[in-house]
Amino acid sequence: KLKEGLAVRPPTFCPGCPHRASIHAVRKALKGVKHVLATDIGCYSMSPLLPLEYGDTLLSMGASLGVANGLQYAVAEPVIAMIGDSTFYHAGLPGLANAAYRNSNFKLFILDNDVTAMTGQQTNPNTRMTEHPAGQPLILEEVLKGLGVRDITIVDPYQVKATVDKMKEALQRPGFGVIISRRVCALHGDRWKKKKGEPIIPNKIDKNACKQFYTCIRDFYCPAYSLDENRQAVIAPELCDGCNVCGQLCQNSAVVSTREVKL
Repeated sequence: KLKEGLAVRPPTFCPGCPHRASIHAVRKALKGVKHVLATDIGCYSMSPLLPLEYGDTLLSMGASLGVANGLQYAVAEPVIAMIGDSTFYHAGLPGLANAAYRNSNFKLFILDNDVTAMTGQQTNPNTRMTEHPAGQPLILEEVLKGLGVRDITIVDPYQVKATVDKMKEALQRPGFGVIISRRVCALHGDRWKKKKGEPIIPNKIDKNACKQFYTCIRDFYCPAYSLDENRQAVIAPELCDGCNVCGQLCQNSAVVSTREVKL
């Protein structure tokens, strides 16, 4: 009885999560192109779930590369794989070495958010933002080059148009290639801001500009959004991280910063 009347609340990415922006960009870059996605273990494992429902295989840590290596011979559609930076160092290196050695015909997306975010922002060999470095951070693109990867593209998922354009170019090139989507975990980044005394400045909706297209809600699914009594989009300031990816998606520029303008 306690569950009666409760809305379905599937797990979702945090406000400001760069993975949400990365996945949105991948889907936009491949819009209209039937393809197969082998995903992996991390926060992005939520991609096959509602509301995104994006991903065809999800097995175990590092499996995305092995699965993609096999799928390229079994399906006619383009194959892509997706893995996070910490999972890549934990279990993805063997599959990457094989793909580079064979110049496999698929693209690998590495979601580089600097930490092992899913389990609490622990450090990994890729971590750069830490007060207590355990050693010398590895440079991901240098590791890829050392393993023989020649086609490497680096994007910032918070820059929507530039990211989509670069992804389209990379996806059109033949052979094996890696696209690094680099932006620090929102929670990890916020903790650093707080330590340095930097404010987290949320966005808000300009109700005069909003025409209720709901692109921000239907296409991006950020949990900082909801609808008010007039069914107009509103942003919860206590949740918004101020990433402004949703603002770049709004056709009417109705998403604005709450930062005070000083003349």
